[in-house]
Amino acid sequence: IGLGIGLAFLAGLLYILYRQRSIIDDRNQAHLEQQRLASQMNPHFLFNALNSIKAFLIDNERGAAITYLDTFARLVRRILNSSINETVSLREELENCQLYVRIENARLNDEIDFSLNIAESTDLDRCQVPPLLLQPFLENAFWHGLQPKIGEKRLSLTVERLAEVCVRIIIKDNGVGRTAAELNKRNRVHQRKSVGIDITRKRLEHFAKEYGKQASFETIDLVGPEGAVLGTEVIVEIRDHSRDAKSKRKDRLFVEQR
Repeated sequence: IGLGIGLAFLAGLLYILYRQRSIIDDRNQAHLEQQRLASQMNPHFLFNALNSIKAFLIDNERGAAITYLDTFARLVRRILNSSINETVSLREELENCQLYVRIENARLNDEIDFSLNIAESTDLDRCQVPPLLLQPFLENAFWHGLQPKIGEKRLSLTVERLAEVCVRIIIKDNGVGRTAAELNKRNRVHQRKSVGIDITRKRLEHFAKEYGKQASFETIDLVGPEGAVLGTEVIVEIRDHSRDAKSKRKDRLFVEQR
């Protein structure tokens, strides 16, 4: 009996040690994968930003180019500082977004009316997100939605507080929409392979696994009552697992009244 109890105890102990080791290995793997994805994200963004600088220098005067380069240098410095961290505060992420928007808007001669709206009760310092989380969505709005649009161009970034540790971030533009953007990309002689959104999805998956969060995003086509294209909306949600589980959401057609 004593031998049997001893063997059972030993087997239980070995199983616990095995499970702990497995959990540690999974966490380390997720951490390494997140770092790898982040390293892919930064060069992807820098490549596009440098192309914007080149176009700006060709089309604009020296003084404006210096201002543009100064803004870009500030953003690069912030990116390098945040690259050593797995997360940044939402406040820092929004500041990076404003710098990025300033850079891209200058490339388009400040044609875009950009607005940032933050709910008063949102704790921007407490909420943590992966670095450069929102940049790919802003990039898509600029390059594919707003740049080819004729007429008034609007872009908004809204932060809503869902609960104590839950936020919803909405990026909305009145661009040409995803269908027209895809056709424009196919008709270009020099096509750029866009991988930012896929990388962002994987980064959010690893972020949720590592920090016990529920993190997801969805892209919505905005259309009018008669089918007129009104733009695109991206909704990013970050929730704590202690809250009610978020139901799975699918891409849907959002009908917006003017």
